[in-house]
Amino acid sequence: FFRFMEVSGIFLVWTFLTLLATLLPPTTTQKENAPSLLLSGTIASLVILLFPLPRMVADTAYARGLELFGQPDQARIFFTSAHRWSPWQENYVRMLSQLSLQKGAGLIGLQSDLDQTEQGIRHVKEGLELSHKAMRLNPANADHWLDAALAYRILGQLDPESDEKGLSNLYEGEKRQPLNPQVTHQIAQIFLARGEREQKWLESKDERLKQEAQQRQKTAFRDA
Repeated sequence: FFRFMEVSGIFLVWTFLTLLATLLPPTTTQKENAPSLLLSGTIASLVILLFPLPRMVADTAYARGLELFGQPDQARIFFTSAHRWSPWQENYVRMLSQLSLQKGAGLIGLQSDLDQTEQGIRHVKEGLELSHKAMRLNPANADHWLDAALAYRILGQLDPESDEKGLSNLYEGEKRQPLNPQVTHQIAQIFLARGEREQKWLESKDERLKQEAQQRQKTAFRDA
């Protein structure tokens, strides 16, 4: 309740003024309208009192989810509850996105197990969808574009072309927050990973991969 002192203050002032009004001698009109005035005052007081309740409950669930972030399944329950109570809060959506990406990345890392990989892809795509939802709630927050880029980087382990979509999201994040160091770092990481992959292609016996790597290097040199 203390996080909403402005609302609490209004309620206290309203209550104080109402009590002061009861000390004044009632007029004939006030006596006749007393029931309706009492009802209106009660409704207004309840509205002012209950207005912050959903956000209070949501913040409590969110805080509990952060405490349990190391236990993803438990944390998801609380973040989901927070999102239901206050669906327009971007941070709640972002936490759900990060949990999905975290779980998906772990499963995709087990590439020897096809079923696990497929489950991982579903979790990553769910995280990507949630990051897009967070973007719609606040497009100016580069963190949401970073989350989307991370999703594409995870998928890039299976589909190298996903790196291009990841870069696109990072550039969008850079436009919104040019001084965000995480955006610059992620862009550099993608180019480093791409360079290592293309070097492996050049050393490959597969002529198709060699040609693809040579073409990419020519394109990168031309665009530099």
